[in-house]
Amino acid sequence: MTSLTQPDLGILLALAYQEFVRELHAAMAAAGFADLGHSDGYVFRALAERPMTATELAGQLMVTKQGTAQIIDDMARRGYVRRQPDPRDGRARLVELTGRGRAALASRASSTASTRTG
Repeated sequence: MTSLTQPDLGILLALAYQEFVRELHAAMAAAGFADLGHSDGYVFRALAERPMTATELAGQLMVTKQGTAQIIDDMARRGYVRRQPDPRDGRARLVELTGRGRAALASRASSTASTRTG
């Protein structure tokens, strides 16, 4: 049995994470990316190395293909990703970061580094 006078590690971790996310969103907004959604960071990281199909991205995000399609549509509407024909498979389309998406990813990395060292 835990004492009510001892801090709950789970709650402390959740509070720290919420503060980190709050600070990151503020930094991203200040950098011109105020329209970022909750899932966008996960997509940026997944697509940072290479474009991938929506099915591959769904696997990376651990969400349904339908959910991934909605995320991609929303991020494409805001200019962060685009769909391109897959040169290896004419039926498939690859999702890739746009210049704006790469800029947001770079800004996020910079904001995260300053949060860790600041």
